[in-house]
Amino acid sequence: MKFNKNLYYSLTFFIGIPCFFLFVEILFLIASTGGDYPLAEALVCINLSMLAMLLLYLVLGFKFIFQYVIIDERGISVCFFKKTLQRFRWTDIASIQKSSFANIKSYEIVLQNENFIYLERRKAIKKAIETYYDREIL
Repeated sequence: MKFNKNLYYSLTFFIGIPCFFLFVEILFLIASTGGDYPLAEALVCINLSMLAMLLLYLVLGFKFIFQYVIIDERGISVCFFKKTLQRFRWTDIASIQKSSFANIKSYEIVLQNENFIYLERRKAIKKAIETYYDREIL
């Protein structure tokens, strides 16, 4: 089964930043008086900074945003487009426990060599892990 690795994290970023700037714009509109709209330059700067932040996140986080995970009988593979970045067999996994990463509910997959990866805690991912992983998720 194939899943976007950082779906919720990216969605919170792409929804959170525009909502914050929309809130600030509404405050500026409420603060402006009359019909002459004295804060137009500030609103343009806010919109440009929002666009710049989103584009910067896309450029710097491109590899992070577009990673996906394949969970199958062989193990867990982290891929970027068609290239496999990491592959873990089920025997390489010491434990899987509930955790959080960047305030998003996640599964922390601890490997035998004490490294770890995070997968978002979604029903489909849980079902895929439970299908192939023979131990309990802590």
